[in-house]
Formats: sequence, C-alpha cells, structure tokens
Amino acid sequence: MKLNGAFLIPYTLMLVFGGLPLFYMELALGQFHRSGCLTIWRRICPALKDTEVANNMVASQKNFELNKKPQYPSYASKVLFDPHLNLGSKI
Repeated sequence: MKLNGAFLIPYTLMLVFGGLPLFYMELALGQFHRSGCLTIWRRICPALKDTEVANNMVASQKNFELNKKPQYPSYASKVLFDPHLNLGSKI
C-alpha cells in the first residue's frame, strides 16, 4: 500500500498556518521599516540579529546545491568522451 499523499496534508497545514503568515509578516515589516529581509531583524529586535546570518547561510547553501546539479551531465559527458582517459580498456 503506497501513501503518496500522506505528506500533503501536514505540508499544506504548515504552509497555510506557518509559512505564509511569516512570509507576509516579513514583507510587511520590511516595507514599513524600509529595509531588506536580512536587516529587518536587526531593527526589530537586536537579539534576533543572528537570524539574518542563519537566513543567509541557508540561502547560500541552497543556491550552491541548485547550481551544482545541472553541471553533473556536462561533467559526465566530458569524462566519457575524453580520449586521454582511455576508458575503453577499463570497461
């Protein structure tokens, strides 16, 4: 028995009740204070200034992962068709 949609209900609930309100709050506060998503926490609560660092680290890691994956096919084709590797004798 496969439960392909079992994660869909909790995901939708967290998106509606957690993700979208926080996203809207951050946009509204950024508009009100005229600052970006990283510097808004420093203005609202100085104790939460590390939130901008964590946000930046997560975004950087995600960008690195998303940019790395499309490079795999080009690297594999380069290795496969490189005449200097002599893969024919090893396969």
